[in-house]
This record gives sequence, structure tokens and C-alpha cells, in this order.
Amino acid sequence: MISSKKQLCCILLMQTLTLSSAFVRPSNGRVFMPTGKGTATTGLSPNTDPQKTTRTTNERNSATALSMAPLASVVSSIASPLASIACLAGVIVVHEGGHYLAARSFNISVDEFSVGVGPKLFGFATKQNEFNVRAIPFGGYVRFPENYNISLARQLDEEAFLAEMERKEKLQANINMTLASKTLDVLTFGAVSRSKENQEEERLKQLQKEKEASRSWFQKTFKKKDLSSDDIATITASKEVEIDYYDDPDLLQNRPWTQRAVVLMGGIIFNIVLAFACYFGEITIGDGLQKPVFDQGAIIRSINRPDAASTGLLKPGDVIMGINGVPLSTSDPDGVSSAQRSISSLVSTIRATPQGDSVELEVRHPGAKAGTKADIITIQPKSSLDPGTGRAGPQSIGVTLGPNYVRTEVVHAQNVGEAATLAGKAVFDLTSETARSLLNLFSQIGSKNGGGVTSQMTGPIGLINTGSEVVKTNDSGALIAFIAAVSINLAVINSVPLPALDGGQLVFVLAEAVTGRKVNQKFQEGITAATVVFLLFISLSTSFEDIFKIFGK
Repeated sequence: MISSKKQLCCILLMQTLTLSSAFVRPSNGRVFMPTGKGTATTGLSPNTDPQKTTRTTNERNSATALSMAPLASVVSSIASPLASIACLAGVIVVHEGGHYLAARSFNISVDEFSVGVGPKLFGFATKQNEFNVRAIPFGGYVRFPENYNISLARQLDEEAFLAEMERKEKLQANINMTLASKTLDVLTFGAVSRSKENQEEERLKQLQKEKEASRSWFQKTFKKKDLSSDDIATITASKEVEIDYYDDPDLLQNRPWTQRAVVLMGGIIFNIVLAFACYFGEITIGDGLQKPVFDQGAIIRSINRPDAASTGLLKPGDVIMGINGVPLSTSDPDGVSSAQRSISSLVSTIRATPQGDSVELEVRHPGAKAGTKADIITIQPKSSLDPGTGRAGPQSIGVTLGPNYVRTEVVHAQNVGEAATLAGKAVFDLTSETARSLLNLFSQIGSKNGGGVTSQMTGPIGLINTGSEVVKTNDSGALIAFIAAVSINLAVINSVPLPALDGGQLVFVLAEAVTGRKVNQKFQEGITAATVVFLLFISLSTSFEDIFKIFGK
């Protein structure tokens, strides 16, 4: 992002559904620890029973393991979030590294490369740049030098503001004196009015001379005309002080639009390359690309509230096979994408149900034999009040849904070319699904069912929590998939044409390429700053949602 501080930055904000489904893995939920089964039986006295000694040693080791369990749990609860933060920080470093390396490849000046935001924790400086780690690990930025004296610009803005306030005060004073002036003019038989007219005539003559002096010889010869009110406004406006921009060719703002576009896209490209590298490495030197397989339907993970519409009718583990006689789509080669579309279709149908109407759900209960006919359950969706706004939210049956996960298949490649193809397809599929989810999210904003938009997003707190759960599985494949998913999400979100994001800054650059002139920099900085505030507000809102989801269960 190029803000008023000339920074290219990223803010962590993801869509829950896309992110969570990108690394669906089975987990036993246990903390790894020694089993206490490895014992030594050498060095025994002649009267010692080896089996009894072994059993005693096993019991002692088991007791030790049990006594260490609380400590292991504490260590895991600390280490897992730290490992998750490290993964997120790594993705941010790659994103900002894309901006930084693109800029340095063009010899563009850079002031600072920062991982995190807020107070500085530690860092180092070189002859050209400063590298810092900051306290809040929810973003990062590359800061470029200003292309004008920002202190002087602020001073001039303050002076202009004070001058405008003074002008308004004088105008108000003149209005207040209008009645007194008219009275005085009547008493002096028009002498006051004639005096003011003479003064105004002298002022116009002076402005005419100033304009005449600024005209070319051709205009003086062939285009003579009197001074109009527009001319007077132009002459007056020309006296305003303008900002002097530096002409240093090493500044980002003074480079051709093509180079600035490359710098802006550097972070997005590096995120996509990181995701490709994760998948390619897993296929070639890892255990293979893990591909989740889903069956028909959407599984109910939890009932959200005791007063939910589904309370007493549905329970966790039930699988919704269809709604209103329309079956949910079965698994296809897209896997995750198909499962997500099924859930999205189900949610959309429930939300579109008119107030007071019911839906018929085809439900298969846990343990049901294959081929058993699904039960038909009628539920009347309800609208819950948004605790923040007090307004009615979208229609809901009050459950948390997830893809009907069956198993994970491991995909291997026979050669490097096939590995590259598989990795590229995985990146394309995840990027497409992320973009589709994001568009669906935006389409709900402003609609009557858009009250729960932030609940479908995951902020920094939720990302750390999700990463911690992945770390606890001790599954390297799941961790690599998590990193790839975060990287793709970051690339897609930064492609959105909002002024505070890389995509929005690119719009300004492309507008310059089309029109042949730069967008007013002060206007660009103002709208960018406003968008940053908006995004920070969304990030804080999603963080509160994350905290409620984690601790409000």
C-alpha cells in the first residue's frame, strides 16, 4: 500500500471458509510425549525377576509421563501460537520481500523494511535501508522516502486553514454590517455606494494590468477582451502556494508507471510463488500432496445457541444431504471447491427463505447404514439480533456447517514436469476459490442478508488460533497447506482495488498510464488514509468475532 507515509503494506484478513477448508486433515488431538515403554533389563542381580522389574520400570515411566502431561500441555499452549505467529510472519516477509526486491532491482530508494507494525522491538540498519521487527505481528510494510517536504506541506495547510477561517469571519462581519451600511448610504444620498464602486473599479483595473502583463504578444495583439469574473477567480487562485515536489529520479513516485506497477505487484507475485513452492516441495521431496476427499452433504459441526431454530431437531454429526427436495452436489474432481459450493448453496437457500416459512432438510444421522433413506426434518429459520447493531441478522437455523470430509488421498508425481503441473493446478484452484469466496462476500455487503459479513471472515486472532491447531497435529503436510492457504489469501485480498491495498494503488498507476497524467497526490493520499482506517476497523471487528468464537464456546 502507498499511504501518506509511502508504505507498501499488508493487513492480515482472510475468509474463514476458504482458509479452513484448504488444509482439512484428521487429527487425534493429542500432545506428543514419550510412551514410557522403552526400558533396560541389563545389570540385574541374580535374584531379580526381569519381568517384575520391567513392569515396575514401565509403571514408573508411565507415572512420570502422566506427571509431565500438564507441563507438556502448557508448553504446547505456548509453543503452538508462537509457531503459528512465526508462519504468518514468514508469509508477510515473503510478501514485503516481493515489494522490496522489485524496488531495489530498479534502484528505487527504500527507507525501511518492517515485519509487524507498532513499536519497534529490534532491528539493524545498512547504508541504504533499515530493517525492523515490530511489536504487533499482524502486518508489515516497506516504507519509501517522501517526494516532498511533508512538514512544510502541513504548515502550509495549517496556514491556509487559518486564512480561510479569517476570510469567513470577515465575510460574516461584512454581512452583519450590511444593514448599517445601507442606512448610512441613504443618509449620505448614495455617497458611500459611489465610493465603494470606485474602489472596486480600481481593483479590477489593477487585476486587468496583471493579466495583461502575463499575456503573450499574440494574445495582446489579436485577443483583446475585458477581465471576466472567471479571470478574476483564476488570478486569485494562482496566488495559492503549491507544493514543490522533489525531482530525485530514485524516488518511487518519479519512476515510470511500468516500474511502479511492478513494485506494486511484487508482493502478490511472491505470495503466489510461495504457495507454488509449498505444493511443489510437498510433491517432490515431501510425503506427497494431500488432497481431501468429500462425500455428498454438509456435516453439522455444532449447534451455535440453545435457542437456535435447529435445537432439538439436529445434532452435531448429522449430515444435511439436501434442502427442499434439491440434493447437495456430490464430490467431484474439484474436491474442496465443490464442497464449499454445496455449503454456500445451502446457506443461501436458508437465508432466502421468507420470514415465517420453513425449509425441509434431508438429514442422515451418524451410524446410519449405507443406502438408508435420509430423514426429512422441517425447520423454520430464525433471524438473530446482531449484538453490535441491534438489527436483525440473516435467516439462520443456528448451526456451524463443514464439508463432509471422508479421507485424504496423497498425490505423487512421476517426474518434475508432472510435479510442477500438479502444484500449479493446486495454486490455481485455491486462488480461484478464494477469489470466488471474496466476491460472494462483497456481494452480501449492503444486502438485507449482509448483517453477518464479518462473522464469515477471520482476522489476525483467528488466524493465529487456526495455525495453532494445525501445529498441534504435528502434520507437516497440514502446516505446509496452511502456509500456502494464507499466502494465497494474502495475494487475493491485496489484489482487491481498494486504495489502501496493492490493487487499489495499481488502479491509480493504470489511470496515469491511460490518461497520461498523474492522479493528484494529495487526493490519493487522503482517500488511501481513509481506506486504511476502514480496513483497520474491519480487522478489529473480525478480531472481536474471533475472540468470541474462541472463548465464547
